[in-house]
Amino acid sequence: MRKKFFLIASVFLFIALIVGGVIYFSKYKGVMNIGDDIISPSLDEKTLTFYFPSNGGLEPPGMNAVLEEIQKRTKSELNVKLVFKFLDSYTSEYAYGIKDIAAADDCDAFFYTNQFNISLADLEREGVIMDLSEVFPRYAPKYFSKFSKEELKAVSINDKLLAVPNRLPTAQRKHALVREDLMKKYNISDIKSYSDYESYLKTVKSIETDVIPGMFFDTSIGLFAEANGYAILNKNLGLVYKWNDPNMKIMPWEQTLEFKNSINTIINWFGKGYVQPGDFVDISAPIGEGRFSSIIGATGSDITYNRLLQSKGINLRYKPYSLYKDKPSERSSPLTNALVLNSRTKNAGVFLSLLNGWNPVKKTMIYLCMGLKVKIMY
Repeated sequence: MRKKFFLIASVFLFIALIVGGVIYFSKYKGVMNIGDDIISPSLDEKTLTFYFPSNGGLEPPGMNAVLEEIQKRTKSELNVKLVFKFLDSYTSEYAYGIKDIAAADDCDAFFYTNQFNISLADLEREGVIMDLSEVFPRYAPKYFSKFSKEELKAVSINDKLLAVPNRLPTAQRKHALVREDLMKKYNISDIKSYSDYESYLKTVKSIETDVIPGMFFDTSIGLFAEANGYAILNKNLGLVYKWNDPNMKIMPWEQTLEFKNSINTIINWFGKGYVQPGDFVDISAPIGEGRFSSIIGATGSDITYNRLLQSKGINLRYKPYSLYKDKPSERSSPLTNALVLNSRTKNAGVFLSLLNGWNPVKKTMIYLCMGLKVKIMY
């Protein structure tokens, strides 16, 4: 699932960082020296081009208008033009084209996640991404200082800092993403557990005939380990340990009682027709048509699905319900939502200087997330 869907929210978070920096620098008049670079209204316009994945390679509605407004408001201070380009995440056009994107002449930076099939080490060996070890602390000392040594290590290979991590902590906590109209139709006030979710599936299955009650992309360890109080040490190897175990005794997930119970639950769901497995190519159309009444997904997945429905003009929305709110959840790697710079960009100093002035303002966030005249919704 995480290899296939990338949250468009990362775009808005990034814009907030950029504009925050613009607001910071706009307090100063005239010339501002940063290292050997100079940011001045007299400089020629700088164009910063970024690549992002999106549903179908579609640009969020109203994005150009928002970027034009940002440029207009900041022209006298920075004279920077932001260009966002989007490639399809559904067909993996973005994920499998990362090397070409990184090497593109017009690319200054691009979105990267450790869920891609190509690693930072591979990109570094190809010589297409920039080593930020010196320029990051030099041009963005304030922003750089916000990261711990562990966070910076997570985006480094062989002591080379290769990405700008996202400072917003995220987790892969599982949610039931449920169609709001059906929750209201059956007067279901909340879903707080897998037991509640199963009751919802049963209700939909017994009454609705034109929708598929539920769907998920994950395996039993991804769906149920955290919900049963386990931390996942290595998902591919199936290794877990109890959150409340001070000795962190590592064990195979398949040898736990909870694994057996989770398999029985999944078999039961399939047997009763509550769910079907999520094959990426086969289910993209049903998702886009709203034919799944619910989907088990990670935090923020509802944004992706709702944007897909919106792009097709379908007036339905999925609402997320945490399936184990009272249980701890593993924090995602800082490399889950990161930005990587093209090794040939001439704008590294400008880009990092903007980040250095990060100063989030409530009105700025509302403006960027909602768009001009509330055209951008998510």
